[in-house]
Amino acid sequence: MSLFSIKHLTVATCLLIGSAPGGLAFAEEPAAPAACNVDAHGVALGGYDPVAYFPEAGNTPRVGRPELAIPYRGATYYFADQDNFDRFLRNPDKYVPAHHGYCAFGTSIGETFDIDPEAFLVEDGRLYVFLRNDEVDARSLWIESDGEARAKAQAMTGGSDDTPDDDRTTHRAATGGTLGAAGYDLVAYFPEGGSTPRPGLARYAVVYRGITYRFASDEHRRLFEQDPLRYLPRFGGWCAFGISVDAELAIDPTSFVVMDDRLYLFFQNEDTDARALFLEDPASACAVAEDKWHAQHGE
Repeated sequence: MSLFSIKHLTVATCLLIGSAPGGLAFAEEPAAPAACNVDAHGVALGGYDPVAYFPEAGNTPRVGRPELAIPYRGATYYFADQDNFDRFLRNPDKYVPAHHGYCAFGTSIGETFDIDPEAFLVEDGRLYVFLRNDEVDARSLWIESDGEARAKAQAMTGGSDDTPDDDRTTHRAATGGTLGAAGYDLVAYFPEGGSTPRPGLARYAVVYRGITYRFASDEHRRLFEQDPLRYLPRFGGWCAFGISVDAELAIDPTSFVVMDDRLYLFFQNEDTDARALFLEDPASACAVAEDKWHAQHGE
């Protein structure tokens, strides 16, 4: 047994008997860990900005802002500024932390320890975060192992640094509730409805696949009921550009495209226009989004 193996087993024993503060002592039968290391609100990295750890964004931990948030593969990430938000949006898999955001050294010994979001390494383009307290500095142990901990962690996760599984639900309301298209009339986006976004009315509502859709008139409601698949927004109502980069982005219901007789909705704020990004190469963005959506939902 190598020196590293002896050391990491000793550290694991200390952690498991509860010598490390912060609620790491396990019951005799610990509950299965969450798929991603998130807090009670689903936020990863203790609210720190995942992009800020990388050289192009300063290589320094920074707390993110809740108003700049992106839900991605089972976790919500906050960003410190719009530049980092946009970097993540364009290439999210580059920035999500390895090993589901749990302590990388913990993964090497088969455990899911929490982290100090300011204890990190960026190695070979991946972000690793670590447990750190008064008694244990898992980052130092990782470095001292000279690659052995990383190899063990990869072996524990099937030979990769892994990212969380995608848990998107087909036709889930992108508003986070059961009201589809943020309450806007789906028929109104199409030529027969005027090609102009309009809020729907509660008295002209239809529940379809568990989602409530509102319409501006009884005529629009009847058109939807006759052929709902024609009017449903593609990709479950999520931002079409977001799906092309594996990010669930809520939509601005006034930002849309009807292309090849299908409705696509988009994220938009003062700094980011996902519709414009999509339209830079709509055929390619749509094809990528279709492939990703089909892989997850078979539709």
